[in-house]
Amino acid sequence: MLQTNHWVLLAEITSASVLRYTPAGVPVLEFELTHSSLQHEALLERTVQCVVKAVALGTVALQVQLLPLGASAHFAGFLALRTARSKALQFHVTELLVVNE
Repeated sequence: MLQTNHWVLLAEITSASVLRYTPAGVPVLEFELTHSSLQHEALLERTVQCVVKAVALGTVALQVQLLPLGASAHFAGFLALRTARSKALQFHVTELLVVNE
């Protein structure tokens, strides 16, 4: 069974919910990332734009919460279903790599 599920994305924070806490006291922040880049595919250049639903827990949630809307950063983590019954993906951010000024 394949197990690699690691994703890194340079994106801008375009919206964020209010920080909440789980019953166990773990901080949770849901937010939206917007990405735009030029990619090479089949010897052609392609402009790629996407909006990604994301969530961060624990200390990463606290770090992301401090970033202002419009801030760009490298986010790392994994993709998972939003809920057990959903087919929509959500980016679980586990690391905030580099903040671009």
